[in-house]
Amino acid sequence: FVQPIPLTWLGNIEPPDGQAPSAAMIPDNKHNCLPLYYAIMEGASREVVRVILQAHPLARTQPDEEGRSPLSWYLGAGHGLHVSGEAPDPNSFPLHKQKRSNTILSLLLNSKSARMVDSKGRCALHWACHLLGSHYYHKEEGEPPCLDLRVIKSLLDHYIDALLLQDDSGMTPLHLMFDAVAVEQA
Repeated sequence: FVQPIPLTWLGNIEPPDGQAPSAAMIPDNKHNCLPLYYAIMEGASREVVRVILQAHPLARTQPDEEGRSPLSWYLGAGHGLHVSGEAPDPNSFPLHKQKRSNTILSLLLNSKSARMVDSKGRCALHWACHLLGSHYYHKEEGEPPCLDLRVIKSLLDHYIDALLLQDDSGMTPLHLMFDAVAVEQA
């Protein structure tokens, strides 16, 4: 017989009004990442992402310890990292070659997630532009883009001022797009 964990173990995690506590609400102790972060970085299907968001709708705007949203992670903020803190598998498919699901992006995107700025001063548009720059530098003939350009439009529809937002290095999303190409050429 397994003893249930008392709800006091959840600490200051409060479920939204009328919602029961859920495992989807509990962040890890390493990076303050919710199960949603793990799911998107491990390539979970849109159905899995949808179920997690149904269990904890506020997960799409709950930041990790660096202020990054799940949307930013999905767009590349976690590139070179594994959400668990372990080094990524060097044999894994490069991030800029992985096609992003428009459905998952639409599940993660709302006005608040588009406006979230992380500890580097970057929002989701910064990460999307960096991802696109890396992709187009490495693109092979006939290869589909990793990110539908309608995603950029959707991000701008939610936060047009992001075009002018400078990160801590003074770079706008457009700077990052071209910087990704310049870094790859060096």
